[in-house]
Amino acid sequence: MPYIVNIMYICISGRKSLFILFLCLLLFAFNTCENPIMVRLLDSLVPQNEEENDDNQTNEEGSDDNHDGGSTSYTVTFNVDGGTPVPSSPVTVEYGSTIDLPTAMTKTGYTFDNWYMDSAKTIPVVFPITVTGNVSLYAKWNPISYTVVYNKNASGATGTTETSSHTYDEPKLLTANGYSYSGYTFAGWARTEGGTVEFTNGHSVVNLTSENNATVTLYARWGTQPYYIEYNKNSDDAEENMMISTFFFGIEQNLKENSFTRTGYTFAGWAKTSGGSVEFSDKEAVLDLAGSAGATIKLYAKWTAHTLDINYAGGGGDGSAPSSPISAAYGTSITIPANTYIRKGYAFAGWEVSGTGSLTGTYAAEVNVAVSALSTAIANGNASITLTVKWTIDMVYVPGGSFEMGSNSGYDNQQPVHTVTLSGFYMGKYEVTQEQWTAVMGNNPSFFPSSPATGEIQNKRPVEYVSWYNALVFCNKLSMMEGLSPAYRISGSTDPANWGNVPTSINSTWNAVEIVAGSTGYRLPTEAQWEYAARGGNGSPGNYTYSGSDIVDDVAWYTSNSGNETHEVGKKAANGLGLYDMSGNVSEWCWDWFGSYPSEAQTNPVGAVIGSYRVSRGNECISNAQSLRPAYRNYNYPNYQGGNFFGFRLARP
Repeated sequence: MPYIVNIMYICISGRKSLFILFLCLLLFAFNTCENPIMVRLLDSLVPQNEEENDDNQTNEEGSDDNHDGGSTSYTVTFNVDGGTPVPSSPVTVEYGSTIDLPTAMTKTGYTFDNWYMDSAKTIPVVFPITVTGNVSLYAKWNPISYTVVYNKNASGATGTTETSSHTYDEPKLLTANGYSYSGYTFAGWARTEGGTVEFTNGHSVVNLTSENNATVTLYARWGTQPYYIEYNKNSDDAEENMMISTFFFGIEQNLKENSFTRTGYTFAGWAKTSGGSVEFSDKEAVLDLAGSAGATIKLYAKWTAHTLDINYAGGGGDGSAPSSPISAAYGTSITIPANTYIRKGYAFAGWEVSGTGSLTGTYAAEVNVAVSALSTAIANGNASITLTVKWTIDMVYVPGGSFEMGSNSGYDNQQPVHTVTLSGFYMGKYEVTQEQWTAVMGNNPSFFPSSPATGEIQNKRPVEYVSWYNALVFCNKLSMMEGLSPAYRISGSTDPANWGNVPTSINSTWNAVEIVAGSTGYRLPTEAQWEYAARGGNGSPGNYTYSGSDIVDDVAWYTSNSGNETHEVGKKAANGLGLYDMSGNVSEWCWDWFGSYPSEAQTNPVGAVIGSYRVSRGNECISNAQSLRPAYRNYNYPNYQGGNFFGFRLARP
């Protein structure tokens, strides 16, 4: 018979010819599996491996019975479905190895049926098996059955109560009590003659025993002096109802199982007063709680609020986590803490919530938030969230005002000096760093990607080797990441994904880029904004030679002190507005086409209408001091990546 089973399995699983299947069935019908002639006939028709299977048939777990003759390992997995001891699984064996019947397993409330080749458990395994591919074996268990008989537990009781049959893990109602006892009231069923009443009349029970074919006897308990217990949910927001239960003096009975529910809380037990302490656990056996027959006592549900654990993460920043809050109870609120982390080049933009069941959102510091608004999981049990710092580019607000733009002592293209009035705007505190560029663009184009100067941090060096076109893409991508409306539009779209590849040569479509009116996103500063900010803002306070100082080494990296390489941003002194590296380090792209200055006063100018070059300002670490003055103008083609020294800083309205 094992031979027949295996042959039938091969025929069915391999989809062999109907002729072979017919022979298998015929052999089975005549019980001729021991006939050597028939066996040899079948051996000649049925392949010994699955090489003839044109479909490369696999079992449902992905086994492949084809084998090229090399040394190949396969995995055998035992799916025990709760049985113990668990066989080593998965186990890796070589092609052609045999697997014997595993050690016998047990499972509470079940008897072992067999191992099967399929998850539907229709194809039994005949051990030993020869491994020719990945195999998953499935244990099948049959639940035990038991009988419940009902004992009237009093010689004077009359009537009958039918025996009931039960299956493990399947809830079933007990037979309704059919006994009566003159002068007594049925109190319920106990497991022993004088035991605690555990089950009321018609109670739903499950798993009264795990022994197969066992008989469980339940004993009727009879009482004469009843009292009553009323269950109070003890909270307006608790749900469900519980019926009053009848108890009897002299008989120990279990309290009802709590069926009240309360979102955000766990039932802790019962108290005798609304504000009292827990005195009784769920379903606890009690005796004579009332003071007199016929009395009703009230038990009050007590609730424990679920706890939300609060963790913190710097999101790339350095520092220690806030000391509080670290936990909070459901039904309360917390004050979102102040930021305790620092990250050069970035400003704190709030705390982002994450965690299983968390409600997504960003919260400012020092605001009150309900615990239930931070997590959905806490409604059903204790939960945890992580508050991670959300960072944004560190920007400095530059108040509006007027200044004299240009210089009479510089090159001709810095003249004529003229009055410019600007509205307030935000300016990047630092040049865009390699860290910031990589976070947005996913690459680092810089010529100086490693080996920073002693004491400096590599990813805080300014990004360079960036064209004006590259900067447009960065601005819009960053704006989209932060939920701002992008500033630039090319061919009707503000999404750089629709712009195509960044041009490496002059491109008329990209040159026709527009600034979207009313947009809030990042952008390159105008040439006027850049010079105004470099000079310190309204009225050019101090009228310094360089941005923030008359001493170039105080504020700038240039040819005499840079070692001809870029340096970490913010290492030199800031100017009066708190802006760093406005002189030197890298040359910074501006929005404008390069063109001649007008002689008349201007308000919020945006440069020439058309041109061949885009403006850059500030010059770089290989420049001489003369070219670091705020009025100094530079320019280049928009596709030019500036060798090693063209970068940029951001602006926002």
